[in-house]
Amino acid sequence: MTDPKWRSKVIIRDPLVTSSQLGFFSAIVSQPKMMEQAYQDWAGKPLDVKEENAGWEYLKRLFQNDVIVMNADGDVGDAVGAAGQKEPPIGLYTLTKHRDIKEKNLKIATCRDMKPFMGYALPTYAVIAKDAPHPNAARLWIHYVLTPEGVSPWTVDDMGGFSSNPNAAVHPDNEGTWAEWEKHLLSFDNKTSLALRQRLLDFWLQNSKR
Repeated sequence: MTDPKWRSKVIIRDPLVTSSQLGFFSAIVSQPKMMEQAYQDWAGKPLDVKEENAGWEYLKRLFQNDVIVMNADGDVGDAVGAAGQKEPPIGLYTLTKHRDIKEKNLKIATCRDMKPFMGYALPTYAVIAKDAPHPNAARLWIHYVLTPEGVSPWTVDDMGGFSSNPNAAVHPDNEGTWAEWEKHLLSFDNKTSLALRQRLLDFWLQNSKR
């Protein structure tokens, strides 16, 4: 996606308003060896790294390749999947967007063969607020949400989500289990993402046209 042929044909969500986009970037810069190897496999030669590591180098080249920015997953999915395009762009959006394929006649699909990854996994958490009036009831609720029945509104009844409970079923249109998806995705650590947030924002502003 940093190659000239992909100039102005890659869509992401605005890093200035979407924290998960920054989390994805943090995973890239935190795993430079993977990026180095991916470039070597693609170009047949070592990557010339002028930034801190191969992850930062990749982001700089991506940002400078006139990447397109949109505010929401829905906007990205609609732009990528609009019917009738001869040279459609590629975009990063949530899998839940695929529930609109029939209704909006979208021509979108996942890129399972993309290397070294095709996207990222966004972790979500259940938390109990400090000084909550009924903490034990909250614990019971969280326990229930982690059961197959409790998590089904986010997994079985709606596509795109996966439970940390391996016994929980998934939506039939999810294209496989979490174990299958995990092979194709980057996962990021929220503490690392938070620590890198400001650096990534500055890097984005320095190297993009925003």
